[in-house]
Amino acid sequence: MSTKRHKNKIEIIERKLGREKSLGLYWNNKKIEIDPRQSPREYLNSVIHEGIHHVFKEKKEKEVIRATSFLTRLLWNLNYRKVNQ
Repeated sequence: MSTKRHKNKIEIIERKLGREKSLGLYWNNKKIEIDPRQSPREYLNSVIHEGIHHVFKEKKEKEVIRATSFLTRLLWNLNYRKVNQ
């Protein structure tokens, strides 16, 4: 029996997005691009924001921003941080 465990796997790419005037981008082909020049909290915020776009494609930007702010604050207060490897 075979199961696809990673059917919703998203590729996250770090790339300078200055020309795009964005800190993060979500592409419908399950790819997220994040500008690595952000502070750790901004980086977390950008990843969450683009992830919400992936999960809730029909949501308006205002709703995505509201959910992003809540989740970023929640995780940051629990001391979640990016660990470089």
